[in-house]
Amino acid sequence: MVGGTAAVVATDVDCRDDAPYWAKYREDAAKFGLTEAIAAYSTRLKITPTRVWTTPTG
Repeated sequence: MVGGTAAVVATDVDCRDDAPYWAKYREDAAKFGLTEAIAAYSTRLKITPTRVWTTPTG
């Protein structure tokens, strides 16, 4: 088992630049009038381990 601490930060990404994501959500965004607003919405996180340790086995 691995454990540790990490810093988790949302990244600034315009989802419209991600072709697979935008292909999936373009129609819904347009239907609800969110085409421009979605540029500021990101589901991406940057996870940076700050300390890692393992559980002894054996």
